[in-house]
Amino acid sequence: MINKYTLLVNKENKVPEKIENIFELIQTNDTENEPVLIEKETYDEFIKLKNYILEKENILIGIDGGYRSVKRQEDLYYEFVKKYGKEYADSLVAPACCSEHHTGLAIDVGIYFENEGYIIVNDNFDKVNIVFKNHIHKYLNLFGFILRYPENKEKITGYPYEPWHIRYVGKEIANNIYTNNLTLEEYLN
Repeated sequence: MINKYTLLVNKENKVPEKIENIFELIQTNDTENEPVLIEKETYDEFIKLKNYILEKENILIGIDGGYRSVKRQEDLYYEFVKKYGKEYADSLVAPACCSEHHTGLAIDVGIYFENEGYIIVNDNFDKVNIVFKNHIHKYLNLFGFILRYPENKEKITGYPYEPWHIRYVGKEIANNIYTNNLTLEEYLN
């Protein structure tokens, strides 16, 4: 039986067929008030994380991205290929069937800044990255999340550092990964 919260989806491990039978997705709204789907337990724990960070750090975070269909991921990948070339796209964007976003367990996080609204890392990497590193990442494991693509682990994960991309794995596993400075790949191996 698959432990859905430790399901490894990456360039070498495609999302299982009939993924929709594994995860219960619920609809919420993203930072632009657009509908987004998230796996139910992942969403429940994200709301706890969001409230905790607001209370402890006075920082408001929101969901910038969640579940993506295989078709949407394919379109996103080809948009990058067309705009930047295949080599660059391969370094940043998962091909269809190889994205954690197909599961609903991955969340791209935006941060709210007074007078600026929600900002995602791509809009101002330096500013947002500092907030993630100094104020948000230290709380992820308390609610079962990991930083999925940490710094200096690119050779293991296959992707560059993405401070905005968090992944729900459950509290016990998140604590193990955080304490031992592991990636999900290292934990599972």
